[in-house]
Amino acid sequence: MKTKLLTLTALITLSFSALANDYFNTLDADSNGYIDVAEHLQGSKAWMDKADIKEEKRAQMNQNGFNKKDANKDGKVTLEEFMAAKKKNKKNK
Repeated sequence: MKTKLLTLTALITLSFSALANDYFNTLDADSNGYIDVAEHLQGSKAWMDKADIKEEKRAQMNQNGFNKKDANKDGKVTLEEFMAAKKKNKKNK
């Protein structure tokens, strides 16, 4: 039973990592290995449209979300920072 649980946990972790990696690559529009604030905004557009968030609020919300992911505050979100933020967000839910 313990082995099955560990195997399931490993599969879930690998699945999460693969999905996060794919999503990161989608957001990294210029494929330079990091997401900048403009790419982050473009990636947020669909859910902001769906949530009917007004234009004047989008820039502030985007910057706040970007800052939470940019752990070293260099203006770039790397895959490692992105995955760490996603894992932290997942734990807080």
